[in-house]
Amino acid sequence: MKKLFILVTLILSACSTFETPRYSVTEYTNSAIVARDIKDVNIGDFTGYAFYNAGCKFKGPVATSDDLTFSKYIQRAFVAEFISAHAFNPASPTTLYGRINKLKFASSAGNATGSWDIEITLKSSNGNSRLFTEHYVFPSDLNDATACALTAKAFASATQSLIANIIETPEFMLLVNNKPDKQDFVLAVANSTLFTHRNFLSTLYNDNRELISYW
Repeated sequence: MKKLFILVTLILSACSTFETPRYSVTEYTNSAIVARDIKDVNIGDFTGYAFYNAGCKFKGPVATSDDLTFSKYIQRAFVAEFISAHAFNPASPTTLYGRINKLKFASSAGNATGSWDIEITLKSSNGNSRLFTEHYVFPSDLNDATACALTAKAFASATQSLIANIIETPEFMLLVNNKPDKQDFVLAVANSTLFTHRNFLSTLYNDNRELISYW
């Protein structure tokens, strides 16, 4: 029994927790929010992956800073970005909710690169919802412990990339507007599966329900 206790102690002492950095806002996303004139948005609860088993190469778990769940980490990141861009309003009727559908990392591959895959559904209080995905590749290392540390560090960058890419999509404008205007509708349709290229052709119906095409 004593030998077993010593063995367990040695195993636990050999494990480390690889903690992600605290999220920091980016100038790029800040500028994108301002440029798209996004204002008065509230960020609601983000759920999913509350008990994500993020063990890394038997070296220890990858965990977020401040003991947050991964979904709460991403939620706080959205809040931080919108506060920074003066677009956050907790009293706004427009509220975004999120659910993390997929969260997966590869700490390293044969070419010493790692990746994070994030799939998230954003649902707006205006009734619209959209699915977004992020595949973020980062430089890693063939040494297991180093690779795990770099993986934890890269999650913050992956979250930054996720939010920046979401903000740039036409579909996002449909989520943050209570009454999406025609321009936002056109952009969203142009980016949908109805068209193979974003800049191909945008369509909408005018008040007389006549089809108008814009090149």
